[in-house]
Amino acid sequence: MYSGEYQIVRYQPEHRSRVAELQRGMWSPYLRLNEAYLDWKHLRNPYAQEPLIYLAMAGEQVVGMRGFFGARWFVGSPLRSVLMPCAGDLIIVREYRNRGLVAAIMEVALRDLAERGYDYSIS
Repeated sequence: MYSGEYQIVRYQPEHRSRVAELQRGMWSPYLRLNEAYLDWKHLRNPYAQEPLIYLAMAGEQVVGMRGFFGARWFVGSPLRSVLMPCAGDLIIVREYRNRGLVAAIMEVALRDLAERGYDYSIS
């Protein structure tokens, strides 16, 4: 999935350490803590079968991320359970800001989530 000079990709296990490094700008300066948080929020989320994380790549460098975590909501009458991805974590490396990366990531993410069968997402 390309957007101009960047490639927007789904998170894969091989991205784990680079995402933890990226998260130093948002979560913690400690890589192990970032990896633990990534695992807890995205990789072991009870409401998502797989991580719902989208990355902006400049070559092999992760320069941006938007993470969605699984959330269960109860809606309607009669009440029913709906699983929805909730947009949460967002970070763009400082040197890559103001280049339209958030919009590019969101365009790819929302299209992909719809293709995976999610009718709704929340932010």
